[in-house]
Amino acid sequence: MEAVHRLGQALQSLGVDQQVLTVDDPSADYLQDFPLPVEALGPASNFYGHSRAYQPWLQAHASEFDAVIAHGLWQYPTLSVWQTCAGRVPYYVFPHGMLDPWFNRRYPLKFLKKLPYWWMIERPALNAAKGILYTAEAERDLARRAFPRYRPREIVCGLGTSAPAGQPPAQVEAFEAAFPALKGRRFLLFLGRLCEKKGVDLLVQAYAQKDALPFDLVLAGPGGDTLFVQALQARYAHPRLHWPGPVTGDVKWGALRAAEALVLPSHQENFGLVVAEALAVGTPALLTRQVNIWREVTVAQAGLTEADTLAGITALLDTWAALEPNQRDTMRAAAQPCFEQHFRIETTAERLRLQLQRDLTD
Repeated sequence: MEAVHRLGQALQSLGVDQQVLTVDDPSADYLQDFPLPVEALGPASNFYGHSRAYQPWLQAHASEFDAVIAHGLWQYPTLSVWQTCAGRVPYYVFPHGMLDPWFNRRYPLKFLKKLPYWWMIERPALNAAKGILYTAEAERDLARRAFPRYRPREIVCGLGTSAPAGQPPAQVEAFEAAFPALKGRRFLLFLGRLCEKKGVDLLVQAYAQKDALPFDLVLAGPGGDTLFVQALQARYAHPRLHWPGPVTGDVKWGALRAAEALVLPSHQENFGLVVAEALAVGTPALLTRQVNIWREVTVAQAGLTEADTLAGITALLDTWAALEPNQRDTMRAAAQPCFEQHFRIETTAERLRLQLQRDLTD
């Protein structure tokens, strides 16, 4: 719901009236202060996200709206939107990375399970939609290779976040107060869930095998209590590896500002919201080319990109270490303009609003 939240607020500020429909339980914590009107028709009755009240609500109210956007795939709400809106109300589908072929390779049994759903539901639902909304060109290109007979109308509308509020010096001070051992030290920052999909194991291995890197590595995020992370910590005990756990608020923004660069070595990353957050505060990004916004970062010269392999991630660290200070400063100077051009959520919302407006007046 994070994308619905951020994009919805930005659309709301442009005067777009919205209604969010979900199969979540009305008592869900995030719904208690959700900033948009919400009709919660859950809890869902099974793993498919089925709610007996969902489709009747759509049938009764869909015609009150100019357009409907279904977020996600492989769940009952998308089926219900297709059955209710096709030929009646223009509808769009926002896959949010769920058509990435990486999942098919990584989980072949799940891929086989999905194929009947694809032929009976997802393919006709996508092909009948007014458009499929993608966060980046790379996501669109990958989707074309995921499943057969895929022929929808594709729209790259982007995604993003807002620039943070607050005072930069105070945020850095909050971070340094929380983690005084890092005050004044050069460091790269990983910020996200500590798991295999994010390439954390390869990042730690690449860093630990080097003795002369001139920066520390900070791995912040949830997952520190998992066997995966505990095994990494035991195998790669290193005095300049730091595991501060989850960081939020001013401490998080201070970490992003104080870092020399963000590093995100994911094997699959539909968008990479943390990349947009880093760029927003002028911090370059070191990415694998499985982070779908790598092209935008590369073209803007706001970071470095490599393959999602041990050799590729090692090259990211080595290349950054070899840069002259003026070269790092040039990347820092390019980071915020890259954010403004591609990843400011207000820009994304306006792009989407204009697209819907054009479609509705054609």
